[in-house]
Formats: sequence, C-alpha cells, structure tokens
Amino acid sequence: MKECLCPYSETIDAERIEYRGIIGPVIGAGEIEMPCEDNNNDDYILIGGSCMHEPVDTGFNLRASFYEKIRLSFEQLQDTWICAYGRGSMAPTLKMTLTCLESNPPEQPMFDPVCNCPTPVDIRKRFYSPRTGRFLYPLASRDDVAYCPEDAVMIMGSCTAIANDYIPPRDNPPPENALLSRAGFSFNPDNPHEWVCGGYNPSVSETFILRTSIICVSPPEEDEAPEIEPLADRVVRSEVSGEIPPDDNFSLTVGCEAGDTLLHGGCTILSDEPESFFAFLYEHGFSSDNRTAWRCSWNNPTDLIFDARATAICLKPLSEENQSQSAQLYYLQSESVVSPAP
Repeated sequence: MKECLCPYSETIDAERIEYRGIIGPVIGAGEIEMPCEDNNNDDYILIGGSCMHEPVDTGFNLRASFYEKIRLSFEQLQDTWICAYGRGSMAPTLKMTLTCLESNPPEQPMFDPVCNCPTPVDIRKRFYSPRTGRFLYPLASRDDVAYCPEDAVMIMGSCTAIANDYIPPRDNPPPENALLSRAGFSFNPDNPHEWVCGGYNPSVSETFILRTSIICVSPPEEDEAPEIEPLADRVVRSEVSGEIPPDDNFSLTVGCEAGDTLLHGGCTILSDEPESFFAFLYEHGFSSDNRTAWRCSWNNPTDLIFDARATAICLKPLSEENQSQSAQLYYLQSESVVSPAP
C-alpha cells in the first residue's frame, strides 16, 4: 500500500472572485455589454451580472439582464453580460457589474503507475449552460423556464427578449418596449434548480422571443479528482419576500450571511395572474458599490397586489483547514501496481 499526494479538482473560491464594472450614459433606449476577460484572454470566467441605473427612473423598463456567448471569430466565443433598458423619462446612467472568477486550473499530476491519481478538472469544464426560448406574441405575456440537472448547482440565471433568434446578439438588440417582470428562481416547489423569465409584449404587431440562459456547475465525475469541499454544500440562497402594492413602485433587498460572498441574484413575482406580467422590473442587481446585497425593483401600474421574492446566490467560504495553499492536495491510498515483465 502506498500513500500518494494528489491534487483536487478546481472549485469556486471567494479569494479568486473579482467584481468588474462599467458605467455608460443612455441615449434613447440604452444597452451596454461587457466580458470578464482582459484583452480577449480567458483568465477570468463570467459567473454573474447586474443591471442598475442612476438616478433611478421607475419608468425605465429592463429589457435584458443576460448572459450571452458572443462569437468573436469562427473558433472563439466570448462570455458577455448584456444590460438593456427601454426609453425612460430621464437620461440615467447604466451601471453594469460582473462577477468574475479568476481561472486557476489545477496542475496535472505526473504519471505514476503506482499512485494513478484521478484527473483533476478545470471548473470551466464542469460548466453547463442550458438555453431556452419561447415566442412572445403581440399583446401576450408568458414565462420561459430553464433548469439544471438535479446533481448540478445553479450559480447564475439571466433573461432577455430578442427580435430574431437567428441574428447574432450584437446585431439583435432587445425590443425597446419589451417588459421583464420575472428574472429569478421559479416558484415551483418541486424543482429548486429552475430559473424563470417572465415577459410581456406590448407591441400590436411584432413577435419577440423570450430567452433564458443559466449556468450550472456539475460535480466531478467518479473517475475525476474530487473537490476540496462539495460546491453543492457551499452555494446557498438567501431570500426575502414582500407585496408589490397597486399603482406603485416597490423594492426588495436581500443579502448574504456574514462571511459569505454574493455571486448573483434573482427577482420573481409569485403569481400566475395575467396582470402580474404588467409589473415590470427596472432594477435587477447589486444594491451598493460593495456588492453585499441584491435589489429587485418593480413598477406596478395595475390595481392589484402581487407577492414578490428577491433571492441572493451566496458562496460560503472554504473551511479554515482548507483555505491554505497546502490544502489543495489530498492523500490517496493506492495499492501497489506491479508492472508486467517486458
């Protein structure tokens, strides 16, 4: 029996999370986009995004808070966050914030026929990005849903309305008058891994496509190296609920427990009333510059009350014994292997 020192698979570590932001003026309907990467290198991975604006304009409808893979070349795709708003009564400034994870692929162990360490995997190779879409016909409203497999962890969800599914996103901006009312975890109690996008199309002639895109992280396969701590135990949710009053604006703000890191968040109206789709989002993002809370804000022009929920996706830190660099390796008991005679 031999005791071997093997590397873990890569995980999401708060020490490698960086928030990046961009501020842009709005002329007419506003849209900005931004990747995590610097100069097209892939040292950072996009795992969350936020769309806000200042000064707050409650009539400035959110059209997109969306994760998209934009093609830079035939072989290169770039993960990008897109924020888009309709025409408001003022000319606010868009504030986009991205949650970026510094890539740190584990070193591959040297081949040893006795140890035979399992292969440690790059976290990016465990990402799974389901995308769905449904037609949003004139003067119609509906939900679109995407979900992660049961053994995976959802770390981000996003929503947009687009005019054409066959035109690249950069040349296919969201329709100016599209309204998003839901961009968060669904209220399906049987599936905690489900993200819902809800939209309303006020156009009398145009048909839109309501698009949902999420990121799921699967656990390592049985023949791969384990994580230092299961990500499923470290990604948790914090929620607050409230009632959106009739003919008014309403906000919910939710944070993580002390010591946890806020990755992303969601905003959901807990109603299937057709009128609930008229209550549109105008804020979906980090509520402050220190990124400690997530804020959802709706404008409700109806005479009805709707239940709403804001959710923060939070990352718990590694346990103290696993925070040091020396803890990135683990001991594996391996039976001796006798090489066959030549």
